[in-house]
Amino acid sequence: MVRRLDGREQGRGELEGSVGSEAAVSGAAGPVGQGGPVGGQAVVAGVAGGEEAVAGGEAVGAGSAVGGGAVVGGLVAPVGGGAVVGGLVAPVGGGAVVSGPVAGAGGAEAVAGVAGLVGGEAVVAGGGAAGPAGGGAVVGGGGVVVGGGSGVGGGGCPFVLDVLGRDVQGEAAVLRGRGAVSRVVLPGGVGAWVVTDAGVMRGLLTDGRVSKDAYRHWPAWRRGEVSGSWPLAVWVSVENLVTSYGVEHRRLRGLMASAFTARRVALLGPRVEEIAGGLLDGVEEAAGRAAGGVVDVRELFALPLPGRVMLELFGIPEEFRGPLREIIDGFFDTAVSSGEAQRNYRALYSTMGELVAFKRRCPGEDLTSALIAAGGGGAAADGAGGSGGSEGTGGSGGVDGSEGVGGGGLSEKELVDNLIMLLSAGCEPTVNLLGNAVALLLGDPGQLELVRSGRVSWGDVVEEAVRVEAPGANAILRYAVEDVRVGETVIERGDALVMSFAAAGRDPGVHGPDAGVFDVTRGTRREHLSFGHGVHYCLGAPLARLEAEIALRALFGRFPRMRAAFRPGELPRTESFISNGPRVLPVVPGPAAAAV
Repeated sequence: MVRRLDGREQGRGELEGSVGSEAAVSGAAGPVGQGGPVGGQAVVAGVAGGEEAVAGGEAVGAGSAVGGGAVVGGLVAPVGGGAVVGGLVAPVGGGAVVSGPVAGAGGAEAVAGVAGLVGGEAVVAGGGAAGPAGGGAVVGGGGVVVGGGSGVGGGGCPFVLDVLGRDVQGEAAVLRGRGAVSRVVLPGGVGAWVVTDAGVMRGLLTDGRVSKDAYRHWPAWRRGEVSGSWPLAVWVSVENLVTSYGVEHRRLRGLMASAFTARRVALLGPRVEEIAGGLLDGVEEAAGRAAGGVVDVRELFALPLPGRVMLELFGIPEEFRGPLREIIDGFFDTAVSSGEAQRNYRALYSTMGELVAFKRRCPGEDLTSALIAAGGGGAAADGAGGSGGSEGTGGSGGVDGSEGVGGGGLSEKELVDNLIMLLSAGCEPTVNLLGNAVALLLGDPGQLELVRSGRVSWGDVVEEAVRVEAPGANAILRYAVEDVRVGETVIERGDALVMSFAAAGRDPGVHGPDAGVFDVTRGTRREHLSFGHGVHYCLGAPLARLEAEIALRALFGRFPRMRAAFRPGELPRTESFISNGPRVLPVVPGPAAAAV
Protein backbone atom coordinates (compact mmCIF):
# COMPACT_ATOMS: atom_id res chain seq x y z
CA MET A 1 0.00 0.00 0.00
CA VAL A 2 1.23 3.46 -0.82
CA ARG A 3 0.18 6.45 1.20
CA ARG A 4 0.45 9.95 -0.17
CA LEU A 5 1.43 13.26 1.21
CA ASP A 6 -1.24 15.91 1.65
CA GLY A 7 1.01 18.52 0.10
CA ARG A 8 1.21 20.85 3.09
CA GLU A 9 4.06 23.23 3.60
CA GLN A 10 7.13 22.69 5.75
CA GLY A 11 6.52 22.48 9.48
CA ARG A 12 2.77 21.92 9.20
CA GLY A 13 2.81 18.15 9.09
CA GLU A 14 3.95 15.36 11.34
CA LEU A 15 5.30 11.89 10.79
CA GLU A 16 2.50 9.37 11.07
CA GLY A 17 2.26 5.57 10.97
CA SER A 18 4.11 2.75 12.63
CA VAL A 19 7.84 2.17 12.57
CA GLY A 20 8.84 -1.17 11.06
CA SER A 21 5.63 -1.81 9.19
CA GLU A 22 4.08 1.03 7.26
CA ALA A 23 4.52 4.70 7.80
CA ALA A 24 2.95 7.68 6.16
CA VAL A 25 3.89 11.31 6.06
CA SER A 26 1.26 13.97 6.54
CA GLY A 27 2.82 17.18 5.41
CA ALA A 28 6.39 18.10 4.75
CA ALA A 29 8.60 17.66 7.79
CA GLY A 30 12.16 18.50 7.09
CA PRO A 31 14.32 20.96 5.27
CA VAL A 32 12.42 22.02 2.18
CA GLY A 33 14.51 22.02 -0.97
CA GLN A 34 17.41 20.14 0.61
CA GLY A 35 18.51 16.56 0.51
CA GLY A 36 17.69 15.36 -2.91
CA PRO A 37 18.80 16.36 -6.34
CA VAL A 38 17.58 19.53 -7.95
CA GLY A 39 15.66 18.87 -11.16
CA GLY A 40 15.27 15.19 -10.47
CA GLN A 41 18.62 14.17 -11.96
CA ALA A 42 19.23 11.61 -9.23
CA VAL A 43 16.46 9.63 -7.62
CA VAL A 44 16.56 7.75 -4.35
CA ALA A 45 14.62 4.54 -4.71
CA GLY A 46 14.56 3.53 -1.09
CA VAL A 47 16.21 3.60 2.29
CA ALA A 48 16.10 0.26 4.07
CA GLY A 49 18.13 -0.70 7.11
CA GLY A 50 20.39 2.27 6.63
CA GLU A 51 21.43 1.26 3.11
CA GLU A 52 20.49 3.45 0.21
CA ALA A 53 19.31 2.06 -3.09
CA VAL A 54 19.76 4.51 -5.90
CA ALA A 55 18.15 4.51 -9.34
CA GLY A 56 19.67 6.53 -12.12
CA GLY A 57 21.94 8.87 -10.24
CA GLU A 58 23.76 9.94 -7.11
CA ALA A 59 22.79 9.14 -3.57
CA VAL A 60 21.17 11.76 -1.43
CA GLY A 61 23.82 13.61 0.51
CA ALA A 62 24.62 13.64 4.18
CA GLY A 63 22.39 15.68 6.40
CA SER A 64 19.29 14.88 4.40
CA ALA A 65 18.11 12.02 6.55
CA VAL A 66 15.41 12.57 9.12
CA GLY A 67 14.82 9.70 11.52
CA GLY A 68 16.33 7.26 9.10
CA GLY A 69 14.24 8.41 6.15
CA ALA A 70 15.48 10.29 3.16
CA VAL A 71 14.38 13.82 2.37
CA VAL A 72 13.89 14.14 -1.36
CA GLY A 73 12.52 17.27 -3.02
CA GLY A 74 11.72 18.80 0.36
CA LEU A 75 9.62 15.86 1.58
CA VAL A 76 10.50 13.33 4.23
CA ALA A 77 10.38 9.56 4.12
CA PRO A 78 9.01 7.39 6.92
CA VAL A 79 11.18 6.25 9.79
CA GLY A 80 12.83 2.92 9.16
CA GLY A 81 12.88 2.95 5.39
CA GLY A 82 11.10 3.87 2.23
CA ALA A 83 11.54 7.04 0.28
CA VAL A 84 9.37 9.98 -0.51
CA VAL A 85 10.00 11.41 -3.94
CA GLY A 86 7.86 14.16 -5.44
CA GLY A 87 5.02 13.88 -2.95
CA LEU A 88 4.49 10.11 -2.89
CA VAL A 89 5.36 7.85 0.02
CA ALA A 90 6.75 4.35 -0.37
CA PRO A 91 6.21 1.81 2.39
CA VAL A 92 8.94 0.51 4.67
CA GLY A 93 10.97 -2.27 3.17
CA GLY A 94 12.77 -0.53 0.37
CA GLY A 95 9.88 0.02 -2.02
CA ALA A 96 9.80 3.32 -3.80
CA VAL A 97 7.49 5.54 -5.73
CA VAL A 98 9.45 7.82 -7.96
CA SER A 99 8.32 11.11 -9.43
CA GLY A 100 10.29 13.17 -11.90
CA PRO A 101 12.69 12.33 -14.70
CA VAL A 102 14.44 8.98 -14.47
CA ALA A 103 17.78 8.97 -16.24
CA GLY A 104 17.83 6.91 -19.40
CA ALA A 105 15.54 4.25 -20.74
CA GLY A 106 16.94 1.97 -18.08
CA GLY A 107 15.40 4.15 -15.43
CA ALA A 108 12.21 2.16 -15.50
CA GLU A 109 14.13 -1.09 -15.13
CA ALA A 110 16.13 0.36 -12.26
CA VAL A 111 12.98 1.43 -10.50
CA ALA A 112 11.28 -1.89 -11.06
CA GLY A 113 14.36 -3.75 -9.86
CA VAL A 114 14.79 -1.73 -6.69
CA ALA A 115 11.22 -1.00 -5.80
CA GLY A 116 9.85 -4.40 -6.63
CA LEU A 117 6.13 -4.43 -6.21
CA VAL A 118 4.66 -1.61 -4.13
CA GLY A 119 1.30 -3.03 -3.14
CA GLY A 120 1.25 -4.71 -6.51
CA GLU A 121 2.47 -1.61 -8.31
CA ALA A 122 5.77 -0.03 -9.12
CA VAL A 123 5.12 3.50 -10.22
CA VAL A 124 6.95 6.04 -12.28
CA ALA A 125 5.30 9.44 -12.43
CA GLY A 126 6.80 12.32 -14.30
CA GLY A 127 8.17 13.44 -17.59
CA GLY A 128 11.58 12.99 -19.07
CA ALA A 129 12.65 9.43 -19.82
CA ALA A 130 10.12 7.70 -17.61
CA GLY A 131 10.52 4.16 -18.81
CA PRO A 132 11.31 2.92 -22.29
CA ALA A 133 8.87 5.20 -24.09
CA GLY A 134 9.45 8.28 -21.94
CA GLY A 135 6.24 9.97 -20.83
CA GLY A 136 2.98 8.10 -20.59
CA ALA A 137 4.75 5.04 -19.18
CA VAL A 138 3.21 2.52 -16.84
CA VAL A 139 5.84 0.65 -14.86
CA GLY A 140 5.51 -2.48 -12.75
CA GLY A 141 2.21 -3.76 -14.04
CA GLY A 142 -0.43 -1.09 -14.17
CA GLY A 143 0.65 1.48 -11.65
CA VAL A 144 0.21 5.06 -12.71
CA VAL A 145 -0.45 6.48 -16.12
CA VAL A 146 1.35 9.66 -16.96
CA GLY A 147 -0.34 10.23 -20.25
CA GLY A 148 -1.66 12.77 -22.66
CA GLY A 149 1.00 14.48 -24.73
CA SER A 150 3.67 15.86 -22.46
CA GLY A 151 1.45 15.24 -19.42
CA VAL A 152 3.51 16.38 -16.48
CA GLY A 153 6.64 16.46 -18.59
CA GLY A 154 9.29 19.15 -18.57
CA GLY A 155 11.67 20.31 -15.91
CA GLY A 156 10.94 20.18 -12.24
CA CYS A 157 8.82 17.81 -10.19
CA PRO A 158 5.02 17.71 -10.37
CA PHE A 159 2.94 18.34 -7.28
CA VAL A 160 0.81 15.39 -6.17
CA LEU A 161 -2.67 16.57 -5.21
CA ASP A 162 -4.05 15.20 -1.96
CA VAL A 163 -6.97 12.99 -2.95
CA LEU A 164 -8.65 13.70 0.40
CA GLY A 165 -8.46 17.46 0.08
CA ARG A 166 -7.41 17.82 3.71
CA ASP A 167 -5.98 21.31 3.20
CA VAL A 168 -7.43 22.67 -0.02
CA GLN A 169 -6.43 26.28 0.68
CA GLY A 170 -2.94 25.41 1.91
CA GLU A 171 -2.41 23.32 -1.20
CA ALA A 172 -3.77 26.13 -3.40
CA ALA A 173 -1.31 28.56 -1.83
CA VAL A 174 1.60 26.22 -2.54
CA LEU A 175 0.48 25.78 -6.14
CA ARG A 176 0.03 29.52 -6.59
CA GLY A 177 3.61 29.94 -5.43
CA ARG A 178 4.78 27.57 -8.17
CA GLY A 179 3.51 29.89 -10.88
CA ALA A 180 0.42 30.78 -12.89
CA VAL A 181 0.45 27.24 -14.29
CA SER A 182 2.35 24.24 -12.97
CA ARG A 183 2.33 20.48 -13.22
CA VAL A 184 0.32 18.26 -10.91
CA VAL A 185 -0.49 14.59 -10.52
CA LEU A 186 -4.14 13.61 -10.10
CA PRO A 187 -5.46 10.47 -8.39
CA GLY A 188 -4.33 7.44 -10.32
CA GLY A 189 -1.16 9.25 -11.34
CA VAL A 190 -2.72 11.13 -14.25
CA GLY A 191 -0.67 14.17 -15.16
CA ALA A 192 -2.12 17.62 -15.79
CA TRP A 193 -1.41 21.34 -15.58
CA VAL A 194 -3.08 23.33 -12.83
CA VAL A 195 -4.01 26.98 -13.40
CA THR A 196 -3.97 29.20 -10.31
CA ASP A 197 -3.63 32.78 -11.57
CA ALA A 198 -7.04 34.48 -11.89
CA GLY A 199 -6.07 36.52 -14.95
CA VAL A 200 -4.59 33.56 -16.79
CA MET A 201 -7.59 31.44 -15.85
CA ARG A 202 -10.04 34.06 -17.11
CA GLY A 203 -8.22 34.09 -20.43
CA LEU A 204 -8.11 30.31 -20.78
CA LEU A 205 -11.79 29.96 -19.91
CA THR A 206 -12.64 32.06 -22.97
CA ASP A 207 -9.95 30.63 -25.23
CA GLY A 208 -11.22 28.54 -28.14
CA ARG A 209 -7.99 26.53 -27.98
CA VAL A 210 -9.15 25.00 -24.71
CA SER A 211 -11.78 22.24 -24.77
CA LYS A 212 -13.67 20.09 -22.27
CA ASP A 213 -14.29 17.23 -24.68
CA ALA A 214 -12.06 14.29 -23.75
CA TYR A 215 -13.23 12.18 -26.68
CA ARG A 216 -12.00 14.75 -29.19
CA HIS A 217 -9.10 16.48 -27.47
CA TRP A 218 -7.48 14.26 -24.80
CA PRO A 219 -5.20 11.75 -26.53
CA ALA A 220 -4.57 9.84 -23.30
CA TRP A 221 -8.31 9.11 -23.05
CA ARG A 222 -8.75 8.32 -26.73
CA ARG A 223 -5.79 5.93 -26.76
CA GLY A 224 -6.88 4.20 -23.56
CA GLU A 225 -3.85 5.30 -21.54
CA VAL A 226 -6.42 6.71 -19.12
CA SER A 227 -9.34 4.29 -19.18
CA GLY A 228 -12.82 3.87 -17.82
CA SER A 229 -11.29 2.19 -14.76
CA TRP A 230 -9.72 5.49 -13.67
CA PRO A 231 -11.42 6.49 -10.38
CA LEU A 232 -12.35 9.90 -11.81
CA ALA A 233 -13.41 8.61 -15.23
CA VAL A 234 -17.03 9.67 -14.74
CA TRP A 235 -15.90 13.31 -14.82
CA VAL A 236 -14.68 12.93 -18.40
CA SER A 237 -16.71 10.03 -19.80
CA VAL A 238 -20.08 11.74 -19.52
CA GLU A 239 -21.33 13.55 -22.60
CA ASN A 240 -23.18 16.61 -21.42
CA LEU A 241 -23.18 20.38 -21.48
CA VAL A 242 -20.14 20.59 -19.18
CA THR A 243 -17.96 18.27 -21.28
CA SER A 244 -19.00 19.54 -24.73
CA TYR A 245 -17.12 21.83 -27.09
CA GLY A 246 -17.88 24.15 -29.99
CA VAL A 247 -21.05 23.54 -31.97
CA GLU A 248 -22.11 20.68 -29.67
CA HIS A 249 -21.81 22.93 -26.65
CA ARG A 250 -23.90 25.65 -28.26
CA ARG A 251 -26.58 23.11 -29.16
CA LEU A 252 -26.75 21.65 -25.66
CA ARG A 253 -26.60 24.99 -23.90
CA GLY A 254 -29.53 26.21 -25.94
CA LEU A 255 -31.54 23.19 -24.80
CA MET A 256 -30.46 23.44 -21.16
CA ALA A 257 -30.73 27.20 -20.75
CA SER A 258 -34.52 27.10 -20.59
CA ALA A 259 -34.21 25.26 -17.28
CA PHE A 260 -32.66 28.26 -15.54
CA THR A 261 -34.17 31.38 -17.03
CA ALA A 262 -34.39 34.38 -14.72
CA ARG A 263 -38.17 34.07 -14.67
CA ARG A 264 -38.15 30.38 -13.77
CA VAL A 265 -35.57 30.93 -11.02
CA ALA A 266 -37.52 33.86 -9.54
CA LEU A 267 -40.67 31.72 -9.43
CA LEU A 268 -38.82 29.22 -7.27
CA GLY A 269 -38.21 31.77 -4.50
CA PRO A 270 -41.43 31.16 -2.50
CA ARG A 271 -40.97 27.40 -2.63
CA VAL A 272 -37.35 27.70 -1.45
CA GLU A 273 -38.61 29.76 1.50
CA GLU A 274 -41.18 27.08 2.34
CA ILE A 275 -38.59 24.31 2.23
CA ALA A 276 -36.18 26.36 4.35
CA GLY A 277 -38.88 27.06 6.93
CA GLY A 278 -39.77 23.40 7.27
CA LEU A 279 -36.15 22.39 7.68
CA LEU A 280 -35.60 25.07 10.33
CA ASP A 281 -38.56 23.66 12.27
CA GLY A 282 -36.62 20.42 12.33
CA VAL A 283 -33.46 22.19 13.49
CA GLU A 284 -35.37 23.79 16.35
CA GLU A 285 -36.89 20.48 17.41
CA ALA A 286 -33.54 18.67 17.23
CA ALA A 287 -31.82 21.37 19.31
CA GLY A 288 -34.48 20.98 21.98
CA ARG A 289 -33.66 17.28 22.28
CA ALA A 290 -29.87 17.48 21.91
CA ALA A 291 -27.41 17.57 24.80
CA GLY A 292 -26.23 21.14 25.17
CA GLY A 293 -28.50 22.11 22.31
CA VAL A 294 -25.79 21.24 19.75
CA VAL A 295 -26.97 20.19 16.29
CA ASP A 296 -25.29 19.68 12.95
CA VAL A 297 -26.81 22.42 10.82
CA ARG A 298 -25.18 21.02 7.71
CA GLU A 299 -26.91 17.69 8.08
CA LEU A 300 -30.25 19.20 9.05
CA PHE A 301 -30.34 22.29 6.84
CA ALA A 302 -27.51 23.02 4.38
CA LEU A 303 -27.48 19.49 2.93
CA PRO A 304 -31.20 18.79 2.41
CA LEU A 305 -32.29 22.21 1.18
CA PRO A 306 -30.55 22.28 -2.25
CA GLY A 307 -31.35 18.61 -2.72
CA ARG A 308 -35.06 19.11 -2.17
CA VAL A 309 -35.15 22.13 -4.44
CA MET A 310 -33.47 20.25 -7.28
CA LEU A 311 -35.48 17.07 -6.77
CA GLU A 312 -38.72 19.02 -6.92
CA LEU A 313 -37.55 21.06 -9.88
CA PHE A 314 -36.81 17.85 -11.78
CA GLY A 315 -39.84 15.97 -10.50
CA ILE A 316 -37.84 13.17 -8.86
CA PRO A 317 -40.15 10.69 -7.06
CA GLU A 318 -39.44 9.94 -3.41
CA GLU A 319 -38.19 6.41 -4.05
CA PHE A 320 -35.31 7.73 -6.18
CA ARG A 321 -34.12 10.40 -3.76
CA GLY A 322 -32.10 8.26 -1.35
CA PRO A 323 -30.19 6.37 -4.05
CA LEU A 324 -29.50 9.57 -5.97
CA ARG A 325 -28.11 11.30 -2.87
CA GLU A 326 -25.69 8.42 -2.28
CA ILE A 327 -24.64 8.42 -5.92
CA ILE A 328 -24.02 12.17 -5.96
CA ASP A 329 -21.93 11.87 -2.79
CA GLY A 330 -19.83 9.21 -4.50
CA PHE A 331 -19.49 11.39 -7.59
CA PHE A 332 -17.51 13.97 -5.61
CA ASP A 333 -15.43 11.44 -3.62
CA THR A 334 -11.96 11.82 -5.15
CA ALA A 335 -10.38 9.23 -2.83
CA VAL A 336 -12.63 6.46 -4.10
CA SER A 337 -11.00 3.26 -5.34
CA SER A 338 -11.31 2.12 -8.93
CA GLY A 339 -13.68 -0.67 -7.91
CA GLU A 340 -15.87 1.63 -5.85
CA ALA A 341 -15.94 4.15 -8.68
CA GLN A 342 -17.07 1.49 -11.12
CA ARG A 343 -19.84 0.31 -8.78
CA ASN A 344 -21.01 3.87 -8.28
CA TYR A 345 -20.88 4.42 -12.05
CA ARG A 346 -23.08 1.41 -12.74
CA ALA A 347 -25.52 2.40 -10.00
CA LEU A 348 -25.65 5.92 -11.40
CA TYR A 349 -26.65 4.84 -14.90
CA SER A 350 -29.00 2.15 -13.65
CA THR A 351 -30.85 4.60 -11.38
CA MET A 352 -30.97 7.36 -13.99
CA GLY A 353 -32.19 4.91 -16.62
CA GLU A 354 -35.02 3.83 -14.31
CA LEU A 355 -35.86 7.46 -13.59
CA VAL A 356 -36.05 8.37 -17.29
CA ALA A 357 -38.24 5.32 -17.97
CA PHE A 358 -40.56 6.34 -15.11
CA LYS A 359 -40.84 9.94 -16.32
CA ARG A 360 -41.65 8.73 -19.83
CA ARG A 361 -44.55 6.75 -18.39
CA CYS A 362 -45.60 9.53 -16.01
CA PRO A 363 -44.54 12.92 -17.40
CA GLY A 364 -45.19 16.05 -15.37
CA GLU A 365 -44.58 19.79 -15.24
CA ASP A 366 -40.91 19.35 -14.41
CA LEU A 367 -37.53 19.69 -16.07
CA THR A 368 -36.93 15.96 -16.50
CA SER A 369 -40.09 15.69 -18.55
CA ALA A 370 -39.11 18.81 -20.50
CA LEU A 371 -35.69 17.35 -21.34
CA ILE A 372 -37.27 14.05 -22.40
CA ALA A 373 -39.57 15.98 -24.70
CA ALA A 374 -36.55 17.87 -26.09
CA GLY A 375 -34.91 14.55 -26.88
CA GLY A 376 -37.84 13.48 -29.00
CA GLY A 377 -37.90 9.92 -27.66
CA GLY A 378 -35.08 7.47 -28.19
CA ALA A 379 -34.17 4.04 -26.96
CA ALA A 380 -34.14 3.09 -23.32
CA ALA A 381 -31.08 4.15 -21.40
CA ASP A 382 -28.24 1.67 -21.38
CA GLY A 383 -26.76 1.17 -17.94
CA ALA A 384 -23.37 0.82 -19.59
CA GLY A 385 -23.43 4.35 -20.93
CA GLY A 386 -20.29 6.43 -21.04
CA SER A 387 -17.16 4.37 -20.81
CA GLY A 388 -19.27 1.54 -19.46
CA GLY A 389 -16.40 0.36 -17.34
CA SER A 390 -14.39 -0.33 -20.48
CA GLU A 391 -11.54 1.52 -22.07
CA GLY A 392 -12.20 5.24 -22.35
CA THR A 393 -11.45 5.32 -26.03
CA GLY A 394 -13.38 6.61 -28.97
CA GLY A 395 -13.50 9.19 -31.69
CA SER A 396 -15.08 12.58 -31.66
CA GLY A 397 -18.50 11.19 -30.81
CA GLY A 398 -19.72 9.35 -27.74
CA VAL A 399 -18.80 5.80 -26.87
CA ASP A 400 -22.00 4.60 -28.48
CA GLY A 401 -21.42 6.88 -31.46
CA SER A 402 -24.93 8.29 -31.10
CA GLU A 403 -25.93 11.62 -32.52
CA GLY A 404 -28.45 14.07 -31.16
CA VAL A 405 -31.98 13.04 -32.13
CA GLY A 406 -32.99 14.83 -35.28
CA GLY A 407 -29.68 16.68 -35.21
CA GLY A 408 -30.97 19.14 -32.64
CA GLY A 409 -32.49 17.21 -29.77
CA LEU A 410 -30.89 14.95 -27.17
CA SER A 411 -29.65 11.43 -27.68
CA GLU A 412 -30.51 9.01 -24.91
CA LYS A 413 -27.01 9.19 -23.48
CA GLU A 414 -27.02 12.98 -23.64
CA LEU A 415 -30.34 13.02 -21.83
CA VAL A 416 -29.06 10.83 -18.99
CA ASP A 417 -25.67 12.53 -18.80
CA ASN A 418 -27.18 16.01 -18.70
CA LEU A 419 -29.57 14.98 -15.94
CA ILE A 420 -26.57 13.68 -14.00
CA MET A 421 -24.79 16.99 -14.55
CA LEU A 422 -27.74 19.17 -13.58
CA LEU A 423 -28.62 17.23 -10.44
CA SER A 424 -25.05 16.91 -9.14
CA ALA A 425 -24.07 20.49 -9.99
CA GLY A 426 -27.29 21.77 -8.46
CA CYS A 427 -26.80 20.04 -5.13
CA GLU A 428 -23.23 19.63 -3.88
CA PRO A 429 -21.83 23.12 -4.68
CA THR A 430 -24.80 24.83 -3.01
CA VAL A 431 -24.43 22.61 0.06
CA ASN A 432 -20.80 23.73 0.27
CA LEU A 433 -21.71 27.38 -0.31
CA LEU A 434 -24.18 27.33 2.56
CA GLY A 435 -21.85 25.44 4.89
CA ASN A 436 -18.92 27.71 4.15
CA ALA A 437 -20.98 30.88 4.57
CA VAL A 438 -22.42 29.79 7.93
CA ALA A 439 -18.98 28.76 9.22
CA LEU A 440 -17.39 32.03 8.07
CA LEU A 441 -20.09 34.20 9.63
CA LEU A 442 -20.07 32.33 12.94
CA GLY A 443 -16.29 32.47 12.96
CA ASP A 444 -16.30 36.27 12.67
CA PRO A 445 -19.22 37.88 14.54
CA GLY A 446 -18.17 41.30 13.27
CA GLN A 447 -18.95 40.23 9.72
CA LEU A 448 -22.31 38.89 10.82
CA GLU A 449 -23.12 42.19 12.51
CA LEU A 450 -22.45 44.06 9.28
CA VAL A 451 -25.19 42.15 7.52
CA ARG A 452 -27.57 42.21 10.49
CA SER A 453 -27.24 46.00 10.64
CA GLY A 454 -28.05 46.31 6.96
CA ARG A 455 -24.69 47.79 6.00
CA VAL A 456 -24.18 44.91 3.59
CA SER A 457 -26.66 42.52 2.02
CA TRP A 458 -26.99 38.77 2.14
CA GLY A 459 -26.01 38.87 -1.51
CA ASP A 460 -22.70 40.43 -0.47
CA VAL A 461 -22.19 37.60 2.00
CA VAL A 462 -22.83 35.01 -0.68
CA GLU A 463 -20.35 36.55 -3.13
CA GLU A 464 -17.57 36.88 -0.57
CA ALA A 465 -18.14 33.34 0.72
CA VAL A 466 -18.02 31.96 -2.83
CA ARG A 467 -14.82 33.92 -3.49
CA VAL A 468 -12.86 33.02 -0.39
CA GLU A 469 -14.02 29.38 -0.26
CA ALA A 470 -14.85 28.24 -3.78
CA PRO A 471 -17.49 25.48 -3.40
CA GLY A 472 -15.75 23.62 -6.21
CA ALA A 473 -12.06 23.88 -5.38
CA ASN A 474 -10.68 22.33 -8.56
CA ALA A 475 -12.47 21.81 -11.87
CA ILE A 476 -11.42 18.80 -13.96
CA LEU A 477 -10.64 18.58 -16.84
CA ARG A 478 -9.93 20.78 -19.85
CA TYR A 479 -7.61 20.03 -22.77
CA ALA A 480 -5.37 22.04 -25.05
CA VAL A 481 -6.73 21.81 -28.59
CA GLU A 482 -3.40 23.17 -29.80
CA ASP A 483 -0.23 24.45 -28.13
CA VAL A 484 -1.05 27.29 -25.72
CA ARG A 485 1.66 29.56 -24.35
CA VAL A 486 1.30 31.00 -20.83
CA GLY A 487 4.28 33.25 -20.20
CA GLU A 488 7.36 31.09 -20.73
CA THR A 489 5.39 27.86 -20.38
CA VAL A 490 3.91 25.97 -23.31
CA ILE A 491 0.91 23.77 -22.59
CA GLU A 492 1.17 21.30 -25.43
CA ARG A 493 -1.67 20.09 -27.57
CA GLY A 494 -3.54 17.28 -25.82
CA ASP A 495 -2.35 18.19 -22.33
CA ALA A 496 -4.98 18.18 -19.57
CA LEU A 497 -5.70 21.21 -17.38
CA VAL A 498 -7.21 21.69 -13.93
CA MET A 499 -8.72 25.05 -13.00
CA SER A 500 -8.04 25.80 -9.33
CA PHE A 501 -10.92 28.07 -8.41
CA ALA A 502 -9.75 27.86 -4.79
CA ALA A 503 -6.42 29.43 -5.75
CA ALA A 504 -7.92 32.02 -8.10
CA GLY A 505 -10.39 33.18 -5.45
CA ARG A 506 -7.51 34.14 -3.19
CA ASP A 507 -5.28 35.61 -5.87
CA PRO A 508 -3.54 38.59 -4.19
CA GLY A 509 -3.10 40.21 -7.58
CA VAL A 510 -6.88 40.66 -7.72
CA HIS A 511 -7.98 40.76 -4.09
CA GLY A 512 -4.94 42.23 -2.32
CA PRO A 513 -2.53 40.86 0.27
CA ASP A 514 -5.40 39.89 2.60
CA ALA A 515 -7.12 37.82 -0.09
CA GLY A 516 -7.49 34.91 2.33
CA VAL A 517 -9.57 36.96 4.76
CA PHE A 518 -13.39 36.82 4.72
CA ASP A 519 -14.51 40.44 4.36
CA VAL A 520 -18.09 41.11 3.23
CA THR A 521 -17.21 44.74 2.46
CA ARG A 522 -14.39 43.78 0.07
CA GLY A 523 -14.64 45.77 -3.14
CA THR A 524 -13.60 42.82 -5.29
CA ARG A 525 -15.96 40.28 -3.72
CA ARG A 526 -17.84 39.81 -7.01
CA GLU A 527 -14.66 39.46 -9.08
CA HIS A 528 -14.35 35.73 -8.61
CA LEU A 529 -14.44 32.79 -11.01
CA SER A 530 -16.07 30.28 -8.69
CA PHE A 531 -19.08 29.90 -10.99
CA GLY A 532 -16.80 29.69 -14.01
CA HIS A 533 -16.46 32.14 -16.86
CA GLY A 534 -17.12 32.28 -20.57
CA VAL A 535 -19.17 29.73 -22.48
CA HIS A 536 -19.09 27.27 -19.56
CA TYR A 537 -20.31 29.77 -16.97
CA CYS A 538 -22.56 27.89 -14.54
CA LEU A 539 -26.17 27.84 -15.74
CA GLY A 540 -27.38 27.27 -12.20
CA ALA A 541 -25.50 30.21 -10.64
CA PRO A 542 -28.65 32.39 -10.32
CA LEU A 543 -30.47 29.55 -8.55
CA ALA A 544 -27.53 28.86 -6.22
CA ARG A 545 -27.38 32.56 -5.29
CA LEU A 546 -31.14 32.67 -4.70
CA GLU A 547 -31.12 29.56 -2.52
CA ALA A 548 -28.13 30.77 -0.50
CA GLU A 549 -29.55 34.24 0.16
CA ILE A 550 -32.94 32.87 1.20
CA ALA A 551 -31.40 30.11 3.33
CA LEU A 552 -28.93 32.35 5.18
CA ARG A 553 -31.54 35.03 5.84
CA ALA A 554 -33.94 32.39 7.15
CA LEU A 555 -31.36 30.60 9.31
CA PHE A 556 -29.95 33.66 11.04
CA GLY A 557 -33.39 35.22 11.26
CA ARG A 558 -34.84 32.18 13.01
CA PHE A 559 -31.88 31.84 15.38
CA PRO A 560 -30.51 35.35 16.09
CA ARG A 561 -28.31 34.07 18.95
CA MET A 562 -26.87 31.09 17.13
CA ARG A 563 -23.24 30.39 17.95
CA ALA A 564 -20.58 28.01 16.76
CA ALA A 565 -19.88 24.75 18.56
CA PHE A 566 -16.53 24.50 16.79
CA ARG A 567 -13.27 26.40 16.71
CA PRO A 568 -12.45 28.37 13.57
CA GLY A 569 -10.27 26.36 11.24
CA GLU A 570 -11.00 23.05 12.95
CA LEU A 571 -14.04 21.86 11.00
CA PRO A 572 -13.43 18.59 9.15
CA ARG A 573 -13.73 19.17 5.42
CA THR A 574 -15.27 17.08 2.68
CA GLU A 575 -12.84 14.36 1.62
CA SER A 576 -12.36 15.61 -1.89
CA PHE A 577 -10.03 17.90 -3.80
CA ILE A 578 -12.97 18.90 -6.02
CA SER A 579 -15.77 19.54 -3.52
CA ASN A 580 -14.88 22.14 -0.88
CA GLY A 581 -16.99 22.56 2.22
CA PRO A 582 -17.33 21.50 5.86
CA ARG A 583 -18.28 17.88 6.44
CA VAL A 584 -20.08 18.75 9.66
CA LEU A 585 -21.26 22.07 11.07
CA PRO A 586 -22.08 21.85 14.80
CA VAL A 587 -23.85 24.89 16.22
CA VAL A 588 -25.96 25.89 19.19
CA PRO A 589 -28.99 27.55 17.58
CA GLY A 590 -30.24 29.12 20.81
CA PRO A 591 -33.79 30.38 21.27
CA ALA A 592 -35.82 30.82 18.13
CA ALA A 593 -37.02 34.29 17.28
CA ALA A 594 -40.65 35.00 18.04
CA ALA A 595 -42.93 34.44 15.07
CA VAL A 596 -43.94 37.66 13.39
